[in-house]
Amino acid sequence: MNEVRRRLPISRGALYGLIATYVSSILMVAVAIWYANYVDRQSNRQWCELIVSIDDAYSGAPATNPSGKKVAEEFHRLRTQFAC
Repeated sequence: MNEVRRRLPISRGALYGLIATYVSSILMVAVAIWYANYVDRQSNRQWCELIVSIDDAYSGAPATNPSGKKVAEEFHRLRTQFAC
């Protein structure tokens, strides 16, 4: 009974290679997601100066017509969405 061993259908080296491939793939996906979020935040920050200046202009002198009010609301929504 002591001589009965469990044999894997593949060699140990191949098993380690598969594990390393799996782990590196997971890490690459995690880095890609992090980088995509980072680029998105940077892109949003580039628009902040423009959005803040337009939103401040609309809040200083409120729009009088419905389309102007809608534009002002949208710029304020963008300002809060981008956390400017």
